[in-house]
Amino acid sequence: REMIEQGKIDELVAIREVDGLTLLHIAAREGNAECVDVLLAATTHAPAWKDVTDRWNRTAMHYAALGEYENIVIALETSGANSYTQDYTGQSPWPYLAWKRSGYMNFP
Repeated sequence: REMIEQGKIDELVAIREVDGLTLLHIAAREGNAECVDVLLAATTHAPAWKDVTDRWNRTAMHYAALGEYENIVIALETSGANSYTQDYTGQSPWPYLAWKRSGYMNFP
């Protein structure tokens, strides 16, 4: 929040960890809906940021789906994130959510 309050949005968007995850990826993976909402609201000038992929071609929406955080998947989709982006396995986010809930997938 401090960076947002200081107007350092471009710097915030540029932050990536070693595997290419952005702050949005991490917040979605951890199920932190409040953080996701703050990041989405602060980055309306950078709509493509919602669809940035990591080294596995996964977006923040993929991580939210893998964590079974449907509320975050919906928030991302509502904000304009692409729900059709395919990761390295060829899957988009929504099937991951369905598979995790069915017990078909057992990995995090």
